[in-house]
Amino acid sequence: MQNYHSNCEKLHSNSNRCCSLRDALEEVGPEKILSAKELTLMRDAGKLNKGPGVMIEEEVLAVRCEGASDEEILEVNQASACFNFSKQTL
Repeated sequence: MQNYHSNCEKLHSNSNRCCSLRDALEEVGPEKILSAKELTLMRDAGKLNKGPGVMIEEEVLAVRCEGASDEEILEVNQASACFNFSKQTL
């Protein structure tokens, strides 16, 4: 988790948000800090990392209903694909 936290701080100018997010993921629960859209995107990323072939169209539509743009959905899909590729090759 520390590696992800360090990357978060490098990519975002709000280190307080990064610390709050780390704490929420480690202890409190992500639903305490993430918006509905962020939480849905995070859950979809988790599902993509466990089994990308099991995603269904309704799940993508649910993310859109929470306000995610096609670009945000694509970004999550690309990050998950890179993560899955690295898991397979390392």
